[in-house]
Amino acid sequence: MLLNQLSVTPLVVIKSAGKVPIFDKIGDIYICKNPKTSMMNSELVSKWLEILFPSEDTPDTPKRLLIMDSFRGHLTDQVKQTCDSLNIIRAIIPGGLTSELQPLDKTVNRSFKSHLRNFLKREMNSITNHSPTTNISQWNRQLMIQDVSQVWSLISPQTVINGFQSFL
Repeated sequence: MLLNQLSVTPLVVIKSAGKVPIFDKIGDIYICKNPKTSMMNSELVSKWLEILFPSEDTPDTPKRLLIMDSFRGHLTDQVKQTCDSLNIIRAIIPGGLTSELQPLDKTVNRSFKSHLRNFLKREMNSITNHSPTTNISQWNRQLMIQDVSQVWSLISPQTVINGFQSFL
């Protein structure tokens, strides 16, 4: 089954010192230490695609279909060129239709965000000087990486299957 062959790991983008983005794999997740911002952009999308879909120089490499939402970072010439070089066909979901046309948005993403939110609440409650003004900047980075890794492990292949079955 293709699902068992698919190995996808989450990417966490954090702002850091340095001159260029650095991608590290820690456990079962990738961390992008980006000097510019903690937000995803077309440069990071291109690099992430290169990590997920390593270039295969054989003429027999099958084309892949990648369904993306209309986030500006997905629509740039840089991302288009990266996709072309990796033999990826992009299918862009029009704005406002992601929840209707991308089944994993309702299942995997929703489940992941819900679990992560619960972990975050637990961590915020465990900070000794917890107050109503405690925020995510006080969330220890190492703890965040552990939480993302643990939450990702809670997403089962059956959740992915259910997402596609509910779409049909």
